[in-house]
Formats: sequence, structure tokens, C-alpha cells
Amino acid sequence: MIRSPDDMKPEHRQTRVLHPSGRQIAVDAGLAPLLAALWSEGIETANSCEEEEPGVIWIEFETASGLSRFLKIVARSLDPRDEGRGGLRDRMTRMSPARGFWRYTTNVYADRPPLDGEGLMASDPDSPPPAARRTTVSLRFPVTDYQRVYQLFMEARRSSGGAEEEGVEEEGEERGEGQGSEDESGLGGEEGER
Repeated sequence: MIRSPDDMKPEHRQTRVLHPSGRQIAVDAGLAPLLAALWSEGIETANSCEEEEPGVIWIEFETASGLSRFLKIVARSLDPRDEGRGGLRDRMTRMSPARGFWRYTTNVYADRPPLDGEGLMASDPDSPPPAARRTTVSLRFPVTDYQRVYQLFMEARRSSGGAEEEGVEEEGEERGEGQGSEDESGLGGEEGER
């Protein structure tokens, strides 16, 4: 499905976060502290949404190694004795049969064929499919895990000598009717930040 620019407006309250590159990036206010901490660790994201679907946070990482680093940082502060069966570790690793486990997907972005006059993808059945230009990985996890994940991430950073409060700047409430906005990386991902 092709989205129009009107569909790409953010649905949640936005705030600006200072990226280490010096750019101010608009993100969902509910994820701003975690995104700022990720970026300060050199973990790049492409898109995110504080509630992409009811009760589910979405973060799209630029690389699988970025997602892996994030998971390792969180797991490093996680005490297995405190979590038990059905706890955060189980949800992160899908070891729990209960609902609320974390979901991981790979996203492959390709060159898009031109649109026909009706806004549909025009394709030549004899031409090969477009080559992949960019691959990212997405993480979706329960909103109810956010505070614990943020706490664990910051604890691990502090213990390694990293964490200071990040450059999150509250700027008015920007809302749109659709979902998505400019992506966090500036690389123009297919699904804008939500």
C-alpha cells in the first residue's frame, strides 16, 4: 500500500531530541529518553512509535548489530533471580508461552518501481525485482515493559561509565491525524516514524 504524505503525520505527541550528529530529530515523546540513550551509545534507529498498535512499542534499528547491542545492554542488568518464569527475559527471548513476548522482524527496502497514473506500482512482468538497498531490523515489545527496559538500559550505561541525562527538548505538542513522520535516520525509510 502506498501512503500519501497526509498519512505520514505523527499520531503521538512529538518532542525534539538532539542526535549526536547535532541534528534535532522529532520523535514520539514517550520514547524520547530511550532513543536519546540509544543514539548516545552509537545505536542508530530508523523509525519508532510509542504505540504502533494497541499496547505495543516499535523501534526500527538501522542494523542487526545495533539491536543486538541494545538487547545485550538490557540483559546485562537483568537479574534472572528477579525475573522468574514469564518475566522480561522470557518475553525478550520468546521462552514464555504467555502473550506479550517481544517480536523481531527484518525489513528489506528496495528501489521502488514508478507509480502508474492511478497511484499503483507500475511493474513490468519481464523485469527482475528491484535490488535490496537497505536492510533494517524491528523490535516490537509491550508498552508495559518500557519503564523496566529503560531502567535496565540506563543502569547498564551507568555501571559502564556512560549515562548522563540525554538532550531531550520539550517542544509544543505536534500531532497529526495519520501515522508516521520523517524517519529518525534521515535515510527515508518506507515507514516514517510514527
